[in-house]
Amino acid sequence: MRALRRLPADYRVVCTLYFMADLSYEEIASVMEYPVGTVRARLHRARNMLQKSLWRIAEAEGMADRPGGAA
Repeated sequence: MRALRRLPADYRVVCTLYFMADLSYEEIASVMEYPVGTVRARLHRARNMLQKSLWRIAEAEGMADRPGGAA
Protein backbone atom coordinates (compact mmCIF):
# COMPACT_ATOMS: atom_id res chain seq x y z
CA MET A 1 0.00 0.00 0.00
CA ARG A 2 2.88 2.35 0.74
CA ALA A 3 4.28 1.90 -2.78
CA LEU A 4 0.83 2.34 -4.31
CA ARG A 5 0.27 5.58 -2.38
CA ARG A 6 3.52 6.96 -3.82
CA LEU A 7 2.20 6.79 -7.38
CA PRO A 8 0.78 9.90 -9.05
CA ALA A 9 -3.01 9.95 -8.71
CA ASP A 10 -3.85 8.96 -12.31
CA TYR A 11 -1.50 5.98 -12.13
CA ARG A 12 -2.73 4.98 -8.67
CA VAL A 13 -6.36 4.94 -9.83
CA VAL A 14 -5.56 2.82 -12.91
CA CYS A 15 -3.56 0.36 -10.78
CA THR A 16 -6.29 0.15 -8.17
CA LEU A 17 -8.94 -0.54 -10.78
CA TYR A 18 -6.76 -3.14 -12.51
CA PHE A 19 -5.19 -4.97 -9.57
CA MET A 20 -7.80 -4.58 -6.84
CA ALA A 21 -11.09 -4.20 -8.69
CA ASP A 22 -9.95 -6.67 -11.38
CA LEU A 23 -11.26 -4.51 -14.24
CA SER A 24 -10.10 -5.04 -17.82
CA TYR A 25 -8.30 -2.34 -19.80
CA GLU A 26 -11.53 -1.66 -21.63
CA GLU A 27 -13.52 -1.33 -18.41
CA ILE A 28 -10.94 1.03 -16.91
CA ALA A 29 -10.98 3.10 -20.10
CA SER A 30 -14.74 3.39 -19.84
CA VAL A 31 -14.69 4.34 -16.15
CA MET A 32 -11.86 6.85 -16.54
CA GLU A 33 -13.01 8.10 -19.95
CA TYR A 34 -9.52 7.45 -21.37
CA PRO A 35 -8.57 5.72 -24.60
CA VAL A 36 -7.55 2.08 -24.02
CA GLY A 37 -4.01 2.97 -25.17
CA THR A 38 -3.74 5.52 -22.36
CA VAL A 39 -4.81 2.90 -19.82
CA ARG A 40 -2.20 0.46 -21.16
CA ALA A 41 0.54 3.10 -21.08
CA ARG A 42 -0.32 4.29 -17.56
CA LEU A 43 -0.47 0.76 -16.24
CA HIS A 44 2.89 -0.06 -17.84
CA ARG A 45 4.51 3.04 -16.37
CA ALA A 46 2.86 2.45 -13.00
CA ARG A 47 4.21 -1.11 -12.87
CA ASN A 48 7.72 0.23 -13.47
CA MET A 49 7.28 2.85 -10.74
CA LEU A 50 5.87 0.24 -8.35
CA GLN A 51 8.77 -2.11 -9.02
CA LYS A 52 11.31 0.60 -8.16
CA SER A 53 9.36 1.74 -5.11
CA LEU A 54 8.89 -1.81 -3.80
CA TRP A 55 12.59 -2.51 -4.29
CA ARG A 56 13.52 0.59 -2.24
CA ILE A 57 11.07 -0.41 0.49
CA ALA A 58 12.45 -3.97 0.56
CA GLU A 59 16.02 -2.67 0.80
CA ALA A 60 15.11 -0.24 3.59
CA GLU A 61 13.48 -3.04 5.56
CA GLY A 62 16.36 -5.46 4.99
CA MET A 63 14.34 -7.83 2.81
CA ALA A 64 16.44 -7.42 -0.35
CA ASP A 65 20.11 -7.39 -1.13
CA ARG A 66 21.59 -4.17 -2.40
CA PRO A 67 23.27 -4.57 -5.79
CA GLY A 68 26.89 -5.57 -5.25
CA GLY A 69 26.51 -6.26 -1.55
CA ALA A 70 24.64 -8.02 1.21
CA ALA A 71 21.47 -6.74 2.84
